Amino acid sequence: MEYVMMRRIMINKGIEVFINNTRRAETTFIRLIEK
Repeated sequence: MEYVMMRRIMINKGIEVFINNTRRAETTFIRLIEK
């Protein structure tokens, strides 16, 4: 049971990091276009 919970936490963290990286890429991309 603990193993399943750990996997779920790891997956959620990975998704959070992925979303944050995507947003960061979007903002830098928009800044490049505006310039």
